[in-house]
Amino acid sequence: MLNLGTFRYFFITLSICLVVASCGKKEEPPIEFKINGIKNITIQENGAEELTLDVELVSNNSEQITLSLENMPEGISPNFNRTTDKPPFTASLYLKDDSSKGGEYHPVLKGVSATGVEKSYEFTITTFEKTCALKAAGLYHGTSTCRNGTGENSDANNFVVDPNDKSKLYFTWWNGQTVYCTVNCNKKQIIIPKQYVGTYTLSGEGFMDQNYTIIDFDYTQRFSNGDTLSCYAHFFKK
Repeated sequence: MLNLGTFRYFFITLSICLVVASCGKKEEPPIEFKINGIKNITIQENGAEELTLDVELVSNNSEQITLSLENMPEGISPNFNRTTDKPPFTASLYLKDDSSKGGEYHPVLKGVSATGVEKSYEFTITTFEKTCALKAAGLYHGTSTCRNGTGENSDANNFVVDPNDKSKLYFTWWNGQTVYCTVNCNKKQIIIPKQYVGTYTLSGEGFMDQNYTIIDFDYTQRFSNGDTLSCYAHFFKK
């Protein structure tokens, strides 16, 4: 049987051995990397730009790096051809301006390693006001056809640009109410957000064609009693 002194000696010796063993292990230093290719860009109306990002390994040890974007402006669509890999590697960042408001924006590109090492790079994107709504503005002849066989016809549908928001068009609905739609210049798309039009709500979406002289869209009327009516509208510039 071990006496108390022998036990203490054994315990201290074991502790020293464990400390020495643990001290003998070298911890890997945190990964060091950097991302090259970040620059300020200007995207023309309805245009796109591409950045080639080189993720460079600075330290000896490598681990997975994940790329992401923060503070992206609304209306610009970003697309990486790859978002994660071990450096060194190259990634392409494609930026398409669908419907941003003209201005200067400051998004941040981030790279984060598997163990949490993070690098951040702010850059500037400059975009321009969209003019397709202005091109589409004017006087139209319009017709509609609904699934129940009804329809409308008008020779004086005037589409007008919102003076405070160049991505919006206002026009007079069949029942005399004012309706607005938002315009996506890149996709030549129009969206009629849900809005009250007299005795029912209206919503729809469609497209502009023929150099902004034709507007086609599907729309739905929803009545307070729960009934809905689906219709198709066709407008052409006079």
